[in-house]
This record gives sequence, C-alpha cells and structure tokens, in this order.
Amino acid sequence: MATFDERKPNAGAYSATVNRDGTRDNLVYLRECLVAGGTMPGYDSASGDITYNADGTVATVLYKEQTAIATANGRASGTRYFFRKTHTYTSGNLTKTRYEISANSGSSYSNWTDAAGNAYLNRTYTAAGGDTDLLSVQPADDKPCALVGMRICQTSEVGDTAEEGVRITIRRMTATVTIGSGGSAVTPPPNATVDPAAGFTARCNDTTVATTNGTSTILEEIGWNERASPMEFWWPDEDLQTRVVQGEALIVRAETTLADDMTIEVTFFVKEF
Repeated sequence: MATFDERKPNAGAYSATVNRDGTRDNLVYLRECLVAGGTMPGYDSASGDITYNADGTVATVLYKEQTAIATANGRASGTRYFFRKTHTYTSGNLTKTRYEISANSGSSYSNWTDAAGNAYLNRTYTAAGGDTDLLSVQPADDKPCALVGMRICQTSEVGDTAEEGVRITIRRMTATVTIGSGGSAVTPPPNATVDPAAGFTARCNDTTVATTNGTSTILEEIGWNERASPMEFWWPDEDLQTRVVQGEALIVRAETTLADDMTIEVTFFVKEF
C-alpha cells in the first residue's frame, strides 16, 4: 500500500532515487484510488463479491485483481490485490465506509489509509466531541478563494423529538493554520467540463477542528433548525463573500454538540480566482 506525496517529484529538494520511488508510490496510490472507486479495468466483482443487508442495502463490495493482471506484473495468483469496502448504516442511512486492502488474494486485510491515516469515509455529523469542521479550504499559491454558496441537508432527524438547533460559523484563519482531521479530503469538481481543476485543498467533516497561531475571525454566524432542510445560503455580491489567500484557511464549522448523530449531505460552492 502506498500513500500520495504531493511533494514528489521535486528535483530541488530530493535526489533522483527518492523522486523515482516517490513517483512510483504516487502512481500505485492513484491506481488503488481507481480500484477503490470501482473504475479500474482488471479488477472485478464476481458473484458473491457484493453482499447485502436484510433491508437490501449494500453491506460490502469486493474488487479482485484478475489473475492475468498479477501474472503480467510478475506476481503469483496468491498475491493478487483485493480491495474491500464495508458500509455502515444508521436508521437506514449510509453513514460510514471503511476501506481495506489485501496483498495476498484476500487471506488477510489491512486498513487502506490516506496520507493522514484515515481509513474511513465519514458521512455523519457526529454528536461526540462537539465542534465539526464541515468544510476547510486552503488556497494554492496566488489563487485566492471565496465561498459563494452552500447547501446543508440532513436525512436522519425527521420527528418532532429529533428537532435541534445547530450553530454554524464561517471563519477565516490566518497563518499558521493546522488543518483538522478525522474527516475526508475531497476533490472539488468544476461546474463546467472546460473549467480547470481546482488548485486549493479541501476537506470535509473533520471532527478534530482546525487551529491557528494567527487570528480566527468569525465572519458570519448562522443558526440552523435542522428540520428546515435543506438550508441554503448564497453570496452573489463579492463584497459579502468570505475570501482567503495562500497561508489562510476558510472554515465552515458546526459548533453545537448534538443529542445524537445526524446524517448530512453538504455542498459548498467555492470560487477560485
């Protein structure tokens, strides 16, 4: 198992050998990402490789490397790569996905983790621990970012007794920022196919929130009754948009400890200049 290191290759900082190995590891990791997403040719899900819960929801998905692929890469059939995804549901809603990898044709598995050590894709705004960074954005060099809109929905709290109020803040943090963890890195898709890929770094649903040695400024306070779903905000006037530059971070934070976990669906619209 490899992890992606965006610093390599870098001829100015590393030797040719380190860059060579780093490039190979990055390519391996990208291949694993494609496999885990079910989009890599040569990795199949045969009959029985997808299991279901009693209510019909998908429990596990298994992708198996074809024997011919292993052979072509000089490995025995007993050393094929298997990838397994295990889903967790709460009140019928998908709340967590666990990723595992096997290098011995499924005889044993280990957590498939990202560079931050995350093996889970959390889909729940959790009640444990209080604050959650629903979004964090760190701009790339010379590419400021602005929050132009957001949509927050929930699908698990539907009765009168489940009603809660959630405090949400929009913050700008100045350097030095330590970004949060416990959630997931996300790849922002462009709204149009002709648009370039985003240069900024984004994360969602971090249960360990971001901190800064500089200033954490609350630019907007929002109170959300979670039964009023979806909640949408738009800032078409550029003067009202929260903007950040390189070295800063834009944070959308939920600052209420819930009575119980909530399954949420969030979409943020970020403009990169």
